[in-house]
Amino acid sequence: MAAARPRLTDLVKLDERLEAYVDAVRVTAGQADDVAAEGLTEGLAGTVFTAAVVAIERDPAGVLDMLSPEDAWEAARPIVSAIAWTQREPARRAIDLLLQSSVPAGRAMAGAAAGARRLDTGDALVPAMADRSPVVRAHAYRTASSVAWIFGPR
Repeated sequence: MAAARPRLTDLVKLDERLEAYVDAVRVTAGQADDVAAEGLTEGLAGTVFTAAVVAIERDPAGVLDMLSPEDAWEAARPIVSAIAWTQREPARRAIDLLLQSSVPAGRAMAGAAAGARRLDTGDALVPAMADRSPVVRAHAYRTASSVAWIFGPR
């Protein structure tokens, strides 16, 4: 987007182009994992985003397969964007699974993705707020504040 203030019609066109690209990857869904690995190796965020969308739609646990401790931080932005872009239920399941990840970047992605979707995860964020990783804690607190989550019993 070259324009500083894009019009809604421009955003709709971009969204349609993005959907068409993701559809092309869906057709070859068996290769989505290879595409994601290639994107991580070459630092191609768009490729990782597309592969993550396909993985989340196919099986939200598939996003966990994309996380390796070495590449997780580099994949964070495109994976969070993919979770924010996909349908609500697969995104919610992906967030719940990432909150349980053994990789700190995965837990941080869960908090960031919940915030991007303005998704109230309820008490699921409480462990993230006490996580050993300051990045995980920061995303958890930011998400809690952005969805106006109130501490205490519901």
